[in-house]
Amino acid sequence: QAPDYDLELQVEYYEAHALKNIPAGWTVKVNGVEQPKPYQGDSLMITETDTVTLVPAGNPRRVKSVTLEDDVVLVDIDGITLDITGCTYWSEIIARNPGKIADWGNEVGSDLGVLGDDVSDVNPSDPYDPAKQSVYRWFGL
Repeated sequence: QAPDYDLELQVEYYEAHALKNIPAGWTVKVNGVEQPKPYQGDSLMITETDTVTLVPAGNPRRVKSVTLEDDVVLVDIDGITLDITGCTYWSEIIARNPGKIADWGNEVGSDLGVLGDDVSDVNPSDPYDPAKQSVYRWFGL
């Protein structure tokens, strides 16, 4: 039953991820619950809040390492391909792509010039905006 006053509902969504390349014979528990086999194409969908336990088949002492990797996200900015995996701000994109782009003080720069959109130059502290993908351009020096 709803109260007789206004409410504000805030909903938070958690991003889904695929746990990929699960070795044959390994058991996966998500939040303590063993997942049924076979896994969908050796992968399993999980969310960022899940607790995941990997149980190797056979002798667990033979497992050298398990690596958590993000899916690589590449974008083409006016002829320069950049890895923006996990990046929100241009400063993070610069750090992830050394030698391709750089922090030029108040501007993002490259061998092709200064990065801008139809309105202004891009500052390293600016957030990356996917909606501007088609208008980002390198303006020559």
